[in-house]
Formats: sequence, structure tokens, C-alpha cells
Amino acid sequence: MSDTIAATARVAALSDRLLTKNQVERMVSAENFDEAFRMLYDLSWAQDIDQESDFEQILENGLYDIKKSIQASELNDNLLKGLFLPFDLQNAKLSFAAFRQGKTYEEIRSDLSSLGFYERAMSFRILEGGYGDSFLQKSLQKAQKEEDIQEAEHQLDVAFFRVQGDALGQDNDEDLQDFFRLQVEKENVKKLVRTQEESIALLFPQEKAGEKKMSRIEAE
Repeated sequence: MSDTIAATARVAALSDRLLTKNQVERMVSAENFDEAFRMLYDLSWAQDIDQESDFEQILENGLYDIKKSIQASELNDNLLKGLFLPFDLQNAKLSFAAFRQGKTYEEIRSDLSSLGFYERAMSFRILEGGYGDSFLQKSLQKAQKEEDIQEAEHQLDVAFFRVQGDALGQDNDEDLQDFFRLQVEKENVKKLVRTQEESIALLFPQEKAGEKKMSRIEAE
């Protein structure tokens, strides 16, 4: 619990770099991109904006600073993995699709996020036949057996969400459980929008005996 409190304090210190619900709504309702972009000056992003013109890269840089601050709080590896694994899932999917298309790592390097728990090159290195974390290796090897790209991505979703749920469930912290549920719900929405089918395999958290518990997402 003390680890969580320390991390919360560090994040609070960086809160002026985080978008509030009101600020997000203002950016979404902006008349054009330039107007939305200028709203970042309301936060402590001015220096980043002066040095970088790419909107997504500015946000990536800000999130990377926050990641480094959280890492400096010496959280246990399970909590760090739970927080940053969604970026590793993103990298795994991008690497998997690119590898199937015959692309090289250098061609997609700039598209990969540096916000993950693992080194961003690890997934692609494994696909090329190299070695990496055993969890990533097993997940990607299983996905490679699927001919359909959507089914392969689903296999990656199942594997990554299972590990993330286990990692965030270690401390029985309700805020972390809520964070995990939001991650799952976001992925469910993406699946429904993409396929527009009700019969697809969704990922849902569950409750047992009146207690909120982290779901064990089971593969089909």
C-alpha cells in the first residue's frame, strides 16, 4: 500500500500535465485542430510545444515523463507491469501485423511506444526468432499459429489482459481494479465497433461472493 501512496504522490505532482475531463471536452469541441492544439498551453506543455510540432509525439513525451517519475518511486514490478502493459499490447499488435507484411523493425520503430513495461523492440525481436520475456514469447508464438489477423490479435488480447489483471490484483486495491475494468471495457467497445457483431468473444471482469475481484480472463 505504501508503494501505491508514493506513486500517487508523484502523479499528483505532475497533475498539471494531465488533461481533466473539462479540458478534454474543450479540445473535442474545438472548431479546428489548431485551436485544440493551443489548449495545451493551459497545462505545463509550453516547452514541449515549442520543441515539437507533432501532437501525438507531444503527448507521448509527456506520458513518458510521468512513466519515469512513477518508476522512480520504486514500485514493485507487478504494479509497474499492470500500469504499462497496455502499451506493450499495442506494440505487440503493431509488430505482429508489420512482421506478417514483411516489414523490418526500422520501418515501424517510430510507430512503437516507449511507454511499455518491456523494451519496445522486444516483440519484433521475438517474431524474428530472437529471445525475450517468456510471457511475450509464448503469447506471440500462439498468435502466429492463427491465419486470421483478427483472431491472432484476440489471442494477444486474452494473454495480455490476463497478465495485467493478475498484476493489478496483487494488492486488492479497488482503484487498480477499476483501472483494469476500464481497460477491459475499452477493448470491448473497440471490438464491438470494429466487428459490429454481438457474438464475438468479449473480455469481462467478474464478481464473486459479493467481493470485487480481478477477473481471470480465460482463453476460448
